[in-house]
Amino acid sequence: MIKKHKITVTLDWTSINKDVQDKAYRMARLAKLGVDNTTAADRLESEITLGDEDMSLLKRAMSQGLAEVVTMCGQYVWNTSHTSDNYILDGKDVTITLMMPINFNLAGCESLGQMIHAYIVAKAMTEWFRYTVPARAAEQQELQNEAKRDIRKIINARVRTLAGATPMQIIVGDEKPSVTMLYCFDNENIEVTPSEDTYDILSTKARKVQFTASAEEPRAVAAALPLGYTPNIGNEEIKQLGKVVYDDMVYAWWTATSRFENRGEISY
Repeated sequence: MIKKHKITVTLDWTSINKDVQDKAYRMARLAKLGVDNTTAADRLESEITLGDEDMSLLKRAMSQGLAEVVTMCGQYVWNTSHTSDNYILDGKDVTITLMMPINFNLAGCESLGQMIHAYIVAKAMTEWFRYTVPARAAEQQELQNEAKRDIRKIINARVRTLAGATPMQIIVGDEKPSVTMLYCFDNENIEVTPSEDTYDILSTKARKVQFTASAEEPRAVAAALPLGYTPNIGNEEIKQLGKVVYDDMVYAWWTATSRFENRGEISY
């Protein structure tokens, strides 16, 4: 009998659903108010909601995203906790069990769970944008494609054969993840991946960091989190700068596309 690694990926569906809804809500607010930022629109927040059609579309796309992940990992899937039909998953954890070759690179296990989370979120946002803001769909499609490439890269990674195999379990989508967030500030927009040579990089275990700025002293902000997490930088549009390795994990740096002239917050 050939030995294999048993890899169990548990997805917190409630957390993924919340991530998708938060991003869709922010975009719905921007679209309704017709502005480039939400600072002046906060007082109208209670008037904006996602309709039943939006919620149905997002949940359907999330289920489709999960099905596509299972297809990507098809030759290694031992079983999943959901059935093979077209019903919509809602509020239940999903478990995918993979039987991987003995020479599978176990270093990719944590990133695998995070990238599956990222892929499902990007899939939902891509499909939602196709019907709401088509001009933004390509941006989300690229995030989806990037996550897909990373999943396949992790799945296909191999090392020299080990003596034995150990079952591992990956838990992703924790409501209170214990990760370190990196962040930095500048007076001008940040256009390159921050490093200790170019910026004073700060770190925190907290999920929120508040900062102040003014018209006289505007601040550009960048934040980095492990792959699979996306920061919210003052409710502004953000773009990815690049990836770095921190604490033996791959982090992605993000920055707001404009500077701040008043109080703001970084969170995830």
